[in-house]
Amino acid sequence: WQKRFAAIEQPTEQGVAVVADGGCIIVSGTASGDGSVLRLGPGGEVLWHRTYGGSSGDTFRAVHRAKDGGWLVGGATDSYGASDAWLLQLTSSGSIQWQQSFGGSKIDSVRSVRATEDGGCIVAADTGSVGSGAGDIWILKFSASGAIQWQKTYGSAQTDEPTALQATRDGGFVMTGRFAGVISGGGDMWI
Repeated sequence: WQKRFAAIEQPTEQGVAVVADGGCIIVSGTASGDGSVLRLGPGGEVLWHRTYGGSSGDTFRAVHRAKDGGWLVGGATDSYGASDAWLLQLTSSGSIQWQQSFGGSKIDSVRSVRATEDGGCIVAADTGSVGSGAGDIWILKFSASGAIQWQKTYGSAQTDEPTALQATRDGGFVMTGRFAGVISGGGDMWI
């Protein structure tokens, strides 16, 4: 099947996750400046569509199934912070269980989120506010209730950014990213 969803208004920063029933969930931003979550059934039918945000620009780019059957959704917000990273945990039908914005005076944004075995999640964000470079990789661990348990930045004096993140069974994680610091000419993949 294929579908066109004109109501989403030029989606940006899209992320997608497959659902066990054969459907999918798509996250994005809209032209009107809200974060959008669209849940489709196995035949492409819209099961629900919700937008989230406030009076300023908000967008989503990452989604993953939470351990409780809901959804972890991440992106960036100007409504709940000044260009801050934004993380929400939604119920399976899209209601907000909790949300957290985090960052500083520069641009910060969630790039990837993954559920962890303890019911929380791990997030890879890019940050201009935290760390020592022009832009660093920011890894944060959240509890099941949305509290930050720990955080760490990685990077060089250049602009580095995460591209993917996966939690491991032993409680660790594997992260890939773009490392702009000089290892072998700059712009290297970093694992």
